Amino acid sequence: MRHAADADRPGMMDPAGSDTPWDATIGYAFVPDAWEAAARVQSLDDDMNTSVDSAVLDRFVGGRAVKWAFQFDTSKNDDSALDVDVFSLGSTVAM
Repeated sequence: MRHAADADRPGMMDPAGSDTPWDATIGYAFVPDAWEAAARVQSLDDDMNTSVDSAVLDRFVGGRAVKWAFQFDTSKNDDSALDVDVFSLGSTVAM
């Protein structure tokens, strides 16, 4: 929810709210069809100068039929009370 004091400032989803958001991603399959690692850096270019850094380790089972992903994300912005660190575990199954 936006505060009344922010009514004249564009929000993150407002086209006027961000000029040049960007991200850079690099990944490497160090054991093809078995293990893969990747890292991503993002700058959302919003009013809070939010940035998000991510690292992921993927494990493929049965070629690429099943993928387990262990990921760490950290976000930083001008309000340190909103900074977040998140560990996640996910799975993808090909049908």
